[in-house]
Amino acid sequence: MATLLMTVLAGVFVLLSPILVLVGQGHAQKGKPALVLASPFGPDAQDIAESSGLTPLAPLQGRMAVFVQIDSVNSIALLRENGAWLVRDGRNILALCGVSLYGA
Repeated sequence: MATLLMTVLAGVFVLLSPILVLVGQGHAQKGKPALVLASPFGPDAQDIAESSGLTPLAPLQGRMAVFVQIDSVNSIALLRENGAWLVRDGRNILALCGVSLYGA
C-alpha cells in the first residue's frame, strides 16, 4: 500500500513539474522578455500579443506560448485583458533553450 501511494505521488509530481516551473518564474518586468501563455481554447498567444500592441520575439513562438518584450507595466494588464493565462519572466526559459537575445 505504501508503494502504491509513493508511486501515485511520484506520478503527480512528474505531471505537475512543468506547471510548477512556469509558475515558479518571477513576474514579467518592463524592458525584459516575457513568456505569454494562452488558453488552448481561445486566441493564439501571438494574436494576444499583437492585439496588446507587442511584437513577438521570433522565432520562438507557438499556438499557446510566445515570447514578447514588455514595453510598459500597462502591457502586462493588456495581455491579461486580451486572454493571456500567464505572463511570466521569460529570461530563464530562454536561457534553458540556449537562446541569447542580447549577446553573451
